[in-house]
Formats: sequence, structure tokens, C-alpha cells
Amino acid sequence: MTEKEAYQKKRSAQRREWQAKIEGLKARADRVAAEQQIKFYKEIESLRKKQKYAMKKLDELESAGEVTWKGIKWKVEIARNDLKTAVDQALVKFKH
Repeated sequence: MTEKEAYQKKRSAQRREWQAKIEGLKARADRVAAEQQIKFYKEIESLRKKQKYAMKKLDELESAGEVTWKGIKWKVEIARNDLKTAVDQALVKFKH
């Protein structure tokens, strides 16, 4: 397995984890009062936009060649960190 393949495998697993967390947040939002639902749904929509962007960067990485993928990796890391921070913050907000 190449370094690129190992990185892709790790990020693919993380992609599934993000999806599960966002779906879990949506399930929580479905159970709260209507006023809170609006706020939570807006937060979830923001998370999905960040997730879509991160997935786009992962797709770019997957299509990159063995030589050029490291040049794209930093963009993936920025998108990943942004999404991770947003998901973590949303998890804290939704607990209250």
C-alpha cells in the first residue's frame, strides 16, 4: 500500500465517521422543540456544506497522481480540520 492509499483509506473512514455524527445531530434536532429545531437545522446545513467541501477535496486527492497528491493533501487537511472543529462545536451545542 502506498502512502497515498493509506492516507485515502484513513480519510475515507473519517468521511463515514463525519456522516454518522452529522446524522446523529440531525436525529437529536428532530426531537427538540420547534424553536430549537430551526437553529439546529441551520447548524446542520452549515456542517453539510463543510462536509461537501471536504469531500470535494478528498475526491480531488483521489484523482491526483502519485507525484501531485501531496500538493493537494494540505487542502484536504484544512477542510478536514474546519469540518472537525465545526462538528465538535455542534456536538457541544446540541448537548445543551
